[in-house]
Amino acid sequence: MKIDNVELALVVIESPARTAVASVANPKKASTSSIWNWVQGRLSSRLPLLQPTPLESLLGSNSVIDCNVIKTGEDSSCFKEADIEKIRAANLDFIIRFAAGRVEGDVLESSRFGVWYYHLGADDAQAHPAGFWEIYKGNATSSCSLRRLGAQAQSDRTLKWGRLKTLNASYSANLSQLLIQGSRLLAQACLDIGNGVDPVIQNSSPLVGNPARHEPGSFECVMFYLRLKRNKLKNFYTNLFVHRHWGLALSFSPIEDLWLRPNSADVSLLPLPSRATFHADPFGFCYQDGLAILHERWSSIDAHGAIACSFIDKDSLDELRLKPTSETDPAIPAVETLPVDIKFSHHSSYPYVFEYEGEYYCVPETSEAARVSLYRFGGSSGEWTYITDIISDFAAVDSSIVRYSGKWWLFCTNLKDNPDSHLYIFHADELLGPWKPHLNNPVKMDIRSARPAGTPFEHEGALYRPAQDSSRSYGGAIAIQKVTDLSPISFAEEHCGDLKLLADNLRVDGMHTLSVAGESIVLDYYRRAFLPNILVHRLKLYLQSKRRK
Repeated sequence: MKIDNVELALVVIESPARTAVASVANPKKASTSSIWNWVQGRLSSRLPLLQPTPLESLLGSNSVIDCNVIKTGEDSSCFKEADIEKIRAANLDFIIRFAAGRVEGDVLESSRFGVWYYHLGADDAQAHPAGFWEIYKGNATSSCSLRRLGAQAQSDRTLKWGRLKTLNASYSANLSQLLIQGSRLLAQACLDIGNGVDPVIQNSSPLVGNPARHEPGSFECVMFYLRLKRNKLKNFYTNLFVHRHWGLALSFSPIEDLWLRPNSADVSLLPLPSRATFHADPFGFCYQDGLAILHERWSSIDAHGAIACSFIDKDSLDELRLKPTSETDPAIPAVETLPVDIKFSHHSSYPYVFEYEGEYYCVPETSEAARVSLYRFGGSSGEWTYITDIISDFAAVDSSIVRYSGKWWLFCTNLKDNPDSHLYIFHADELLGPWKPHLNNPVKMDIRSARPAGTPFEHEGALYRPAQDSSRSYGGAIAIQKVTDLSPISFAEEHCGDLKLLADNLRVDGMHTLSVAGESIVLDYYRRAFLPNILVHRLKLYLQSKRRK
């Protein structure tokens, strides 16, 4: 990944030179399992990232130092002082180390930001082979991190990390995504240094406590193969026959109750729509003393999502405040449908609504058109006026805008770049722009808390961001993230809770949008169901993909 003003300045070869990597599981020695050796051979032939690259093709005119390392333990070594002085003379920002084992001594301080290494796969120590045991153990996620070596494993520090959904039906696909996304962590750390930001973000949890994973034996390889086939069949069945029927919900409880005190939070489930459609991505605003809710209305008849509007009048809202209801309660208020003139020929959803200077604005999700468009409410039913495209040539997914600390911020993901796990940020001084991308996009890679899930809000002086947790399944849960650092060159947030217990209390299978509308909180929810029209739609897509192949 080419980055401006970043160059390879020095290559350090540890001698005696180690042989070519014999195993993804353990780069120091070949496996004793004939089946695992066969798997390694298959992987090396199928994945370009695992194929050896001649060192000469990488060196060019760069300096090379051949160092005789001294073995200090079974899995550790150190450099001679003369070689360390040569490395210091190169005035490096950092060293990225690909050799096996740990290195000790003064070489750790021979560059400005120390010696870095990759840790791919599970979080525990020596999680070899990367991407294998996560599938074998049924882990929902697989992780990759870029770390800085300390004097001991307990003092290693994390620079960048990412957590991705485990691709449980293909070992090569799961390993490939870890290698590719792991390389992006190094690129992000380089950008941080160029922007004057210290790339070290947190103490890493020590890679101890769990026994080192061994290379798979023949029996484990056979079991792994059977589990891959089982996962593939299960995924195929789930995609075709297990559907999500989405509906809307309403709460008047303090927003923090939803994750801090879910047992005391009052939430009313509005009736599910007909089985031929669903309502999701709700955003509310005050209208004629009642509550208007813009949302996606997806029709299984034409497999198309469009923006719709539902309305609850003042009297019904007052009744709900006094007595929350379930969707089976006969006293639940009727929901009126209002016209809305935000229409597109392509799929649209997530009609994000916010208020500014006494007026309501909407940013619908139109990633298929690769633009972010701004609309203003005209004051009468259905009247939304197109203002401008605030971002063009970018397939933003679930754009969520908030004004915070005197600046406008837009959180989204990218349809063309892992939309469930890679968070992007844009910022502007004025609502109409110009909008600029964050200097380290994507600022976060985490399937559990990246994709926006509704309205960012302030609580006790801090900015909180609802995010989708799609680690188990799409729309599985809403995570609440507290933003601890937000600037055009840096970003950090911490996990504060989720709405999983609230969903359990409501006896629903998942949620993925939470929006604030005055004194009201609007949510969506789904229940698993078999919907024949969706089966037909997904079957058509499956057959079309087979024909393209």
